[in-house]
Amino acid sequence: MATFPRRGETHVLEGRGKRFFLDSIPPSWVVHEPRQGADYGTDFIVDVPSNDGLCKGASFRVQLKATSNPVVDADSIHIRLEVRHLRYLLVRLEPAMLVLCVDHLDDSISLGSTTTRLSSCYCG
Repeated sequence: MATFPRRGETHVLEGRGKRFFLDSIPPSWVVHEPRQGADYGTDFIVDVPSNDGLCKGASFRVQLKATSNPVVDADSIHIRLEVRHLRYLLVRLEPAMLVLCVDHLDDSISLGSTTTRLSSCYCG
């Protein structure tokens, strides 16, 4: 019997997170997606033009994490990030943005005694 690839929940969440991020940033920003397998923990490289539209080298990297079940305690949200990828982002000269996209059915998560509404993506 022939077998076929399966698109799992992780792939679906990743795709939804990428679409949400791309829909949330200014249209003037130029987004590059490193080829698969060569990203070293970088999902996007974003070039930010100046107010007059000139691209003068201002850029940053984006590490996107998507989940439907965030691990939350009194004052933090926990995510898994490989140490080698974090180390790589920290030694680079350009800034890095860590984006956590929470695909949550009721659009809220409890942060300690506070319930925070989410518009599907929490950036931090």
